[in-house]
Amino acid sequence: MRAPRLSQGKDLRRIGAKLRTLGRHAEERLPNLHVCAPPTLPFPASAMARKVNGWLYRHVIRRELRRLSLDERPIVWAFVPHIAPAIPGLPRRLLVYSCVDRWSAFADYDAGLMDKFESDVCRAADVVLASAQDLADHCRQYNSEVHYVPHGVDTEHFAQAFTPGALPDVLAAIPEPRVGFFGVLHEWVDIELIAALARRTPFHYVLIGEAWTDLSALAGLSNVHVLGRQPYARLPDFCRGFRAGIVPFRVNTLTQSVNPIKLREYAAAGLPVVSAALPEARGLTFERPDPPTATTLIRQVRVLPVLLGFFLALLAVGAVGHALATAVRRRSHDLAVLRALGMTRRQCRWVVVTQATVLAVIGLIFGVPLGLALGRSVWQQVADSTPLYYVAPVALWALLLVGPAALVVSNLLAAWPGHRAARLRIAHILRSE
Repeated sequence: MRAPRLSQGKDLRRIGAKLRTLGRHAEERLPNLHVCAPPTLPFPASAMARKVNGWLYRHVIRRELRRLSLDERPIVWAFVPHIAPAIPGLPRRLLVYSCVDRWSAFADYDAGLMDKFESDVCRAADVVLASAQDLADHCRQYNSEVHYVPHGVDTEHFAQAFTPGALPDVLAAIPEPRVGFFGVLHEWVDIELIAALARRTPFHYVLIGEAWTDLSALAGLSNVHVLGRQPYARLPDFCRGFRAGIVPFRVNTLTQSVNPIKLREYAAAGLPVVSAALPEARGLTFERPDPPTATTLIRQVRVLPVLLGFFLALLAVGAVGHALATAVRRRSHDLAVLRALGMTRRQCRWVVVTQATVLAVIGLIFGVPLGLALGRSVWQQVADSTPLYYVAPVALWALLLVGPAALVVSNLLAAWPGHRAARLRIAHILRSE
């Protein structure tokens, strides 16, 4: 849609990629999806080049339809207006034009030529679908069969962000809190705004996408991380590590007609969204999506280790308390004899406290390793029967605190039995023996 600039490396690479596809047949990328790249002359301002390109498009499309034994009168679905020269003389059953941008507003394109291409495609189309209300109003100048159809989103794909899982390594290395953006970094992204936010807020800004614009304004900002292009399949994993998603677009003629699909993708991943004041973003509200069934199950399972630990702790407390009370009752004669021989009440209490401490230490020596082994085994079984990714829990703080906590609790439990031991009626016990 514009002549290439030989001074730009990206344009040279695109020319090389285009030359390598000359003469190639359409490639089947997915079942029943064939991708073909007809050769074109990169001189859109030349009327002669446009005629040649139109002939090339029609010739290649007809050739591939015949080769693949497809209907030679296909439904033509166009997303860019520069195919206008190819439309006359192209047999078709239906022409659908999806208008997704104000093409004349792009800085690198010839505005007059883009308007002409678009008006020609709109007039020839049987139906026009516009992704923004502003685009729908614009296309209705040329065609009455125009429908406003905002972008959709693969909710199931992005709802994977609800499911607990490991973050991509490149994201996990970035400190929290993180604010994310994914999309092409082009002329419509306000890089200066991102730089200002990075200087004034405590967040780390993570930018995912190929850069086609100058990023020098972000140089030296330690809390801005440009990760480049990432696989679409991993985007939910990145969303899982974000606190919010942003749409930092410039507000101009181009973005007045933009309906950012990423806004819906953020929302489908359960992220709060902060957007520039774009017409398609104003007044837009989303209901928080219900988490997938797997996530609901995980949330129900998450409380099980806490409940199990609480139950086992109650059992341990009850066992120690019962052991101490039983010991004082059964050894009352021994304590009475020791008291008669000169043991003080204080020493009686210390006997019970010592027994409690010994019980606690023995319980820690045998109980902690056994509890770790049993707990990991049970958690492994739970993970295998649910959509959980099993990671052996470390619980470092719990391991560090369990010893002091056990000793404190056991000594508190020893208080009442120790008090009873110190208050034994020596003469009564010895007479009864």
